[in-house]
Amino acid sequence: MKKSFELVKSIYKSIQPLGCVAHGLHLLCSDILKISSVHEFLKKNSNIVHVIKRSQLLSSVFKKYQISKGIKIQLKLPVKTRWGSFLFCLESLFQNKSVLQAMAVDENLPTSLIRPIKLTLLDDNKYWENVSKMISLLTPIVDAIISIESNNNQIHLFRTLVNDVENQIELFFSKSMLNPLFSIAEEIKIVADIKKKKLFILGTVHLAAELLDPKTQGCKLNSNERIYTLEFIYELGISMGVNIMEDLSNYQSKTDKFAKKFIWENSLLSEPLKWWQFLNHISPLSKVAVRILSAPCTSAATERTFSTFSWIHNKKRNKLTTVRAGKLTYLSYNWKLKNKMCSISKKNEESSENSSVVIEEIQSSSNDIAPMNTEQSSSSQSDSDSDQSIIYDDTGSDEELISSSDEED
Repeated sequence: MKKSFELVKSIYKSIQPLGCVAHGLHLLCSDILKISSVHEFLKKNSNIVHVIKRSQLLSSVFKKYQISKGIKIQLKLPVKTRWGSFLFCLESLFQNKSVLQAMAVDENLPTSLIRPIKLTLLDDNKYWENVSKMISLLTPIVDAIISIESNNNQIHLFRTLVNDVENQIELFFSKSMLNPLFSIAEEIKIVADIKKKKLFILGTVHLAAELLDPKTQGCKLNSNERIYTLEFIYELGISMGVNIMEDLSNYQSKTDKFAKKFIWENSLLSEPLKWWQFLNHISPLSKVAVRILSAPCTSAATERTFSTFSWIHNKKRNKLTTVRAGKLTYLSYNWKLKNKMCSISKKNEESSENSSVVIEEIQSSSNDIAPMNTEQSSSSQSDSDSDQSIIYDDTGSDEELISSSDEED
């Protein structure tokens, strides 16, 4: 891909090719999972989930133990096309550890069903310790992917985000010196893979976005990075026909137009892109800044569109024209977004109404406490009513969580 980037830049010098940051971090996860010891370990995890889900008896016993222990997280299988699904599989196993171990020692279950996974589930010293370590290793990568997947313009945060992932992984290996899952050579390889992926993910445009972030102004850039970044911004301004040399100097030193106090007060309250759009007719540098900060650096939105399109244009309905399929995809995608926001607002309104009712009941019961003999029954009744309302809310939310998790599975 880097070769194709170079070919494009050699022909079209004004184009700046960018690698997908989320895809680059997912490739880092894939490199870790391809290690032989990790691959065998993950196969063992998937086997545990398969054994339980394929048996109706084990699935029903698993749900009974979940209800008795108050655990609502369902077991999840990893999916190759879902970023971070391997971490979700490990987390679902670890959160159901007590349920799985209770099933392993249940004498009422047929031995033939539970035998393939019994010893693994009861191995606290090795298996569950490795599950915990893999979760600690993959969590910073998956958290970074999730934060990047949004539709917001976050290019100014990507360099810091990738550096944080690298630091957390190096810290993980430095803390676990005696790691039964990774050899020293494999640890060195993982750290080297991170540096390779950084070359694919990050470019000069990410440094420029960090420099144009008014909150930080590239405070973490070293002298060499700052020089390359200033050169990139200056050349981009020339290609756009904008003279930004003086404006760029004033921005860094906070002089002339950028000496106004209200400008920097707004920078703390708004996103960098909106801040530069606010200065659109004041500063020539704003045109270059808006172009850099509005650059799409992840293909997550495109992947979501492809997922929606696969439901519109399928094997049974495959004679749609390109225009009609595009319109249906547009309507379907935006309808889901609108209904999602409506459902969130309805839940917030219901929770606020319920909380206000409970507060009113508590206040009325506290005001009517004076005569103990005559008002004791009414106060206890109001307390029981408030308790019932609280229990009703909790059970309702629990049912929603269970149903949503079942739908996901």
